[in-house]
Formats: sequence, C-alpha cells, structure tokens
Amino acid sequence: MQQTDVLEVLSRDKHNKSQAKEVVAPAERMEKMRTLSKNQKLFCRYYSVTRSPREAAGLAGFKNPALQGILLMQNKQIREEIARINAEKVPNGEAAAGLRRLAFGSIADAIKLMMTGGEGLDIDSLDLFCVSEIKMPKGGGTEIKFFDRIKALERLADIGDGSDRSLSPFVEALKKGAERLGGGSSEDGDGDGYGI
Repeated sequence: MQQTDVLEVLSRDKHNKSQAKEVVAPAERMEKMRTLSKNQKLFCRYYSVTRSPREAAGLAGFKNPALQGILLMQNKQIREEIARINAEKVPNGEAAAGLRRLAFGSIADAIKLMMTGGEGLDIDSLDLFCVSEIKMPKGGGTEIKFFDRIKALERLADIGDGSDRSLSPFVEALKKGAERLGGGSSEDGDGDGYGI
C-alpha cells in the first residue's frame, strides 16, 4: 500500500484526519530500522494468524492499532518477516489459524454492533470473523449468532499441527483422570486408580 493510499484511507475516518498528516514521517523511520522491535515481531506473528493488521497491532500492544497496523504493513522488513513466518507454517496452517480465531477470537466488535444497531460505526473496520449470522428482526433489535467455539476447538484438535498426531502428555493425563473419575478402569490394571 502506497503512502498516498494510507493518507486516503485515514482521511476518511474523522478520528484519524489529524494523524493523517503525520503518517509519512513514521513510515519512513520504520523503513530505516535495521532490526525489528519485540512488538514488531509480535505483530508479525499475530498477523500471520489473524490476517488483520488492526487486530495484530492491537494484540502486539500498539496504541491506535488501526493506524499502526497500516503503517507496519508498509515496512518491507515487516512484510519479509511475515513471509518467513508463513513459509514455516505446516500444510494445515491456514485452516488452523482460522479455527484458532473462531475458538479464541474477540467478539467485542460484534457486541458493539449489537448494542448500537450499526449506527455510527464503520462496519468495514469491525472484526466480525466469529459471527456466523446477523439478523435484524422486524420488531427491532439485532440478533447475532456466533460460530461454535467448541466445534472449532474439536476440529483444531482433529487437524493438529501436522507434525505429530499423538496427544500431548498433559492431554493424555487429563483423559486418564477423566476416565478414572468416570469409573473407567486404569490402564495399569492394578485397580488402585493411581496408575502407578
């Protein structure tokens, strides 16, 4: 995205009009940096999962994430780091990233939409990734349905990370404990319930 495009995007938003003039200098400074800061590296990681510059900037701790996300994406080093991270991903990485967003993503923007009915909000800037359906009944109000987080977690467990299909020791211990509490027999066969 060119700096003129950034200025155009920012000038549409009343809140950012005053900051639009200041965009050029920080973008040039960022391009000259030799190494990425801790927050910039976090931004790259979060962006590779969320694919949202605004959300990634917010999660990485930047103030005014909408503006910072745009600025960070202009930095060549940031884009190269994101490409490097994406290259390391396993084959199911995109699906796993989407499922993680469904399972753990924020619903704050959906709540804002529901509470305001959409009035005064820039709908394009809302993160509605977790929303499966929005209805506006004739009687008024807003009905929002979200994707099932439990199903997303189950599906995420099914596809795993592509490297090892076995359960982690912690999950195996939880599973064994649940079986014992549920009256199942222990795997060691001595019946003491301790598995020793």
